Amino acid sequence: MVGESIASVVVISMRIITKFIGFQDSDHGRSLHTSTLVYFCMTLAILLCGFIVQHYIKRHPLVRKYYQPGLKRTPVAYIPGDGIPDVMEENASGTLRRILSDEDDTTATGPQHSEQDIARTDQSTTLWLRLKDGITKRLRLLKLMWKWALAISLNYLITLLMFPALLTKVPQVTCWGDWTPIILIAIFSYTELVGKVLGPNLSPYVSASHILVMVGARLVLLPLLILCIMPFESPILDTGNSEIAFFLAMLIGFSSGLLSSIAMSRGPTEVAERDKELAGMIMVFSLLAGLTIGAWIAVGPSEALSTGAVQETMTCLTDEGHP
Repeated sequence: MVGESIASVVVISMRIITKFIGFQDSDHGRSLHTSTLVYFCMTLAILLCGFIVQHYIKRHPLVRKYYQPGLKRTPVAYIPGDGIPDVMEENASGTLRRILSDEDDTTATGPQHSEQDIARTDQSTTLWLRLKDGITKRLRLLKLMWKWALAISLNYLITLLMFPALLTKVPQVTCWGDWTPIILIAIFSYTELVGKVLGPNLSPYVSASHILVMVGARLVLLPLLILCIMPFESPILDTGNSEIAFFLAMLIGFSSGLLSSIAMSRGPTEVAERDKELAGMIMVFSLLAGLTIGAWIAVGPSEALSTGAVQETMTCLTDEGHP
């Protein structure tokens, strides 16, 4: 998660540099050409650095160890009723050995299956049974960590309601001009990165109930941000230089990064060690669900504000006598 915040910081920093380069040139056409050229040159340089770093990382002993494992595990068998497909372990000599699932009781009281049973039942396995058991296991894990999954989903849903749909609609004041949306996005990106870095350090002190309350409290920022935009001719919270909007952008970014980082780091700790990887996938799914739903909901207010701003501009031009 920190990586995506770093990427957004890099992108907005590049936009600031190109905007500053174009701002220095009085010729608008030439400044646009120069800033575009600088932007693509910087992008190509970053991509080149990425290829070089990847080349050297693949040579690292730790990475090479996992690229060339001594044992290869592949799911090759399924015992109906076990809940989880069995796994066969193949060593260097090609010998197969069954690895019992964690639901199997390895003591004398538990169910035991011979290799002949495994081979026989493997042929009768259907896709529906595998899908059913996969869903069952994920629902079982979700019952243990649903508060954290709900928290990260709601957190990003609320974030998408405000950024970038509403935050970029803040009026461009005289002091900052067309720099206003760039500054707002930069403040959000930088503070979100700070929040995500601090999140894992604060996560041990936050419970699941506390984080749901803090995520819900972020809804207070939504009407405050709307008051910085409406009414269009004179926003209620407009101070002339958008200081309140800048402060709200800082709160939105920092709270979004902090709470999402805490939820993502704490969610998988609610399950057993063997299930942490799957729990992480559930948390990522919850994150993407929040992003998707938030983006769809934000389309309506964004379009309404854009339409209202255009109509307000046309009204002002008509009142001033422009055609």
